[in-house]
Amino acid sequence: MGISLPESGVAIFLGSGMGEFIRKVEILGRIPYQKIPGFRKPSVPGHAGELILARRKRTVFWIASGRIHYYEGYGMETVTFPVHVLAELGVYVLILSNAAGSVSGELHPGDVVVLEDHINGMGTNPSRFPFLPEKPFTDMTETYNKKLISDFIAIGQKYSIPIKKGIYYAVSGPSFETPAEIRMMATLGADMVGMSTVPEAVAGKYHGMKIFAFSVISNYGSGTSGSGVDHDSVLETVKKRMNALNPVLLEFIGNMTSLDEVKQNAEKSALSE
Repeated sequence: MGISLPESGVAIFLGSGMGEFIRKVEILGRIPYQKIPGFRKPSVPGHAGELILARRKRTVFWIASGRIHYYEGYGMETVTFPVHVLAELGVYVLILSNAAGSVSGELHPGDVVVLEDHINGMGTNPSRFPFLPEKPFTDMTETYNKKLISDFIAIGQKYSIPIKKGIYYAVSGPSFETPAEIRMMATLGADMVGMSTVPEAVAGKYHGMKIFAFSVISNYGSGTSGSGVDHDSVLETVKKRMNALNPVLLEFIGNMTSLDEVKQNAEKSALSE
């Protein structure tokens, strides 16, 4: 006999240091990644490795508490597998979050930045795998949904939290970037850099999802300040910022009231594009 699950058109991937968000929502169920066929348990501190079904107001949604990174030694088919599973569960809106380093001199630790676009510098593409069907040529003209971006910024203003926009440069990691690489990224037009998010975004677009992503700037890029970079300080900066940002994120998700409304909004947005 199959398990009956509430309909949910929304999912969020929590980035490094963002686990406190889970305490703010009603938990309907949770399962460790290692108990889900095809999922892998993250090895990185700050990523719990659980798939959670939660509710905020009338919105039932999935939380991927932690993610698998390409640098952990897995192929892109493993990194993006949770997105494909969520698509089969009916997810239409995919929210991605991450901790990122500042490439632009205009971004500082603690800043919240929504992704307008990205540059894939990971050396591979998540669509390049044989288990995907006959549609490998995904249109990436508008990866990140403009309506979701404007909604999030408006809620941020309500809570007196300035939300910036930027372009995210994805690297494979796990080493932090060299000063020369940071200068290169800035020349190419990037504002921040990280080691995640792009694989899930590409996989989500493949399935026709509406994608929204944001970064919490956790550190200055190598060579742009007088200090180095370490993961512990990244986690600490993100945790502090999320204390203020969680109400914004909760209202943002709480406004997505049901699967039917999410579908209707997605269809209306698609017709207007």
